[in-house]
Amino acid sequence: WAVYGECVETHRVSIRDCGEAAPYAVLLFGGRVEPRPLQGSIVVDGWVSFAAHARVGALVAALREHFDALLVDKAERPQLDVLGSAVVGAILRLLLHDGLA
Repeated sequence: WAVYGECVETHRVSIRDCGEAAPYAVLLFGGRVEPRPLQGSIVVDGWVSFAAHARVGALVAALREHFDALLVDKAERPQLDVLGSAVVGAILRLLLHDGLA
């Protein structure tokens, strides 16, 4: 997936600050995650679709919920150490090994 920071339209469309995003990065940090177990997919932000088993969809959705809660906790208590949390550890493993570890 390609992600970008700015899209400008003059006489043509130009994209700035463009980069590549791995599927798990989109699933974990993209928009709202909607597991669709009957279709065998996960949809992000209502339009980005990934083929996935129902179990993967449920696990990604649960991890997102825990991560969102952790971010709220961190915002409320800045001194909270989040790097040692199981949630951050799971996210790091998914991103570093593309879901294979």
